[in-house]
Amino acid sequence: MPYGNLNDLFITGLQEIIYFYLHFACILLAALLSKKMPVKGKMLWASFIAVITIISVGKIDIKAELFLSIMLSVFLVMELYQIKLISFQIQDYLLLFAAFLIPRRLFDASFTILGYGVQFLVILTVLLVYGKVKEHYLRGKLFSYYSSFIYLSLKLLIFQMFSDYLYDIFRYKLNSNPFMLIITEVGLILLLSCITYLLQHKLKMPLCLLNTIGNRYSDVEKYIIWLCGLTVIAFMVIPIPFMLTRTSSDVLLTALSIFYITLLITQIAFIILIYKITDYKQTLTFMDKAHDNESIYYTSLNKNLEAMANLRHDIKNIFLTMGNFVERSDDSEMKNFYREKIYPFATEEIEKNYLFSQLYQIPSETLRAFLHLKIFQAHNMNKNIKLTIRIDKESFYLGMDIMDLTRVLGILLDNAFEECDNEPGSYADIRIKNNTSLLSYTIKNTMSKRHYESSPSHSKSNKPGHSGLGLTIAEQILKGYPLANLNTYIDETLFIQSLNIKNEEIL
Repeated sequence: MPYGNLNDLFITGLQEIIYFYLHFACILLAALLSKKMPVKGKMLWASFIAVITIISVGKIDIKAELFLSIMLSVFLVMELYQIKLISFQIQDYLLLFAAFLIPRRLFDASFTILGYGVQFLVILTVLLVYGKVKEHYLRGKLFSYYSSFIYLSLKLLIFQMFSDYLYDIFRYKLNSNPFMLIITEVGLILLLSCITYLLQHKLKMPLCLLNTIGNRYSDVEKYIIWLCGLTVIAFMVIPIPFMLTRTSSDVLLTALSIFYITLLITQIAFIILIYKITDYKQTLTFMDKAHDNESIYYTSLNKNLEAMANLRHDIKNIFLTMGNFVERSDDSEMKNFYREKIYPFATEEIEKNYLFSQLYQIPSETLRAFLHLKIFQAHNMNKNIKLTIRIDKESFYLGMDIMDLTRVLGILLDNAFEECDNEPGSYADIRIKNNTSLLSYTIKNTMSKRHYESSPSHSKSNKPGHSGLGLTIAEQILKGYPLANLNTYIDETLFIQSLNIKNEEIL
């Protein structure tokens, strides 16, 4: 508990802070002088400044205190390097080491008045002012500096508490054994640095996002300076009443340290909250853009399909017109080549491209790929396929697990394609349409003879070489989906299978 003249204590504390800022001003001047130097020159200059600082501090502190001051400065620089929220070069870390390297006894009076708040003030000042000198402006980066300040302050507080405790053991229980002091201090630094390394490794992506918050959301930055200032002021003001009333004690200092740690952890929680909100907002923005792009894509796709439908007829007419000119020619070889090769090939390719292009109306990539494969296989087997798709993308839904849906559709399509084998004029007509309440897959195929038993409800085919259980399997699958039903019936020469799935959301 301090005794003596309070005015002298305040004046001495103020002088100590002024001395630190004079020291820091010299470091800033050194940083400004090194700006136009080559890289190797900057390294040599920064190393020289660090050595000069160690020598000057050594003239004030005893050897043990100088060692502790160096360890504290090394620790802060290592933590700043490992957390990787601010981008500095090696020469910058050397100059920051010199800035943090101050005599252990420098803040005796100011620490009595302001407690750990004076050290938090040092960290905030060094980070912001040095960053300003190095980067010219901090707009878009203040959140990274604020996060670094909070984290360094927390680690400094923890380090200082343990370091002071170890120093007392060194002085009073280990008879000032320098070897033990070195071992314990280095071990403490390595332990706390390992914790930072593990955190940075585990939270690499969130920490990277923290670097972008200021750039993406500039409105957040205007509160950062106020938040930093209020944090430091709170830390500096809290000990003053206890000092004025002379109620300071070791128990009180321990309680204040725990309070400081709690307050810093609360601010880290605040940073995490901002990160979560920012990440959520970014996800929503991305989803909105993706939705808008998807809407534009499908609108453009529908227009292209309509244009392709018109172009299909135009190209056919062009080839017919071309055929008239060919027929007028006296070259019989050219006529035969046009009739047998060019016109059939062109017609087939036009129809095939139009057929497959319609599939792109389906929003589900898995379903689209499945239908493309089935139709492609049938087309290569010279099946005559008709496809009509009328999809409202906004209200489209699957209504079933995609694996079950493709199994059922696979059975229906295989039945239709097999029925068209080796029958002239046969075809399979596939129609997919939906609205807000119903999604319908209708598959029609021509029949040359009755392959199915008298009642389609038997769900069994009597095709040669087949077990006839396809529709039975489909119905077994559909039993797990009360909103889906399969209608199978015969209309003259057509066998029709219609899978209808109701929209659960509007029921």
